[in-house]
Amino acid sequence: MDFENTKKNSEFVWASTFVNFINKTHGTNYEITPELGENSPIDMHLECAQCVEQHLDLQLTHAVEVPFVALHEHSAIDYSKQPTIDAIERKKEKLEAQGADLANIILIIQGYMSASQAKEVFKDKTFDKYKKYPFAGIYYVSPPMINGETDEFMQDGNVVAIKEFFK
Repeated sequence: MDFENTKKNSEFVWASTFVNFINKTHGTNYEITPELGENSPIDMHLECAQCVEQHLDLQLTHAVEVPFVALHEHSAIDYSKQPTIDAIERKKEKLEAQGADLANIILIIQGYMSASQAKEVFKDKTFDKYKKYPFAGIYYVSPPMINGETDEFMQDGNVVAIKEFFK
């Protein structure tokens, strides 16, 4: 399998976590279609025949969370929010440079925090400005995680809104 297919399959897992949450929470039935065009500002399309918003576009980006980096730094530095901030800013700049209409894109930040950790981090006033960012919505998504030794779920996939699209 080549890199692009591997990347799309990985993105599909993250998008599925988001879509399953949205469908369960809002009683919708969105389905995912990957964007196959090169250099598109969109990674996935969501379609729902019975929804008010019948078509949504997703852009996915990783928050590079590396907790072990903090071992050599001062313990008062907060490493939990910076990767998400960097991911949002990096993707905003890239998409604006491509001429994308951010108002039509839901940004999915791919990370590994638990729902309770993410909710605590995103209560920080630093994230207030992102509620006014030009994206249609911004969500932090963590995939389901399985313990490799026991094959038991350590965490269900979770979704935490930074900027809510579904109100």
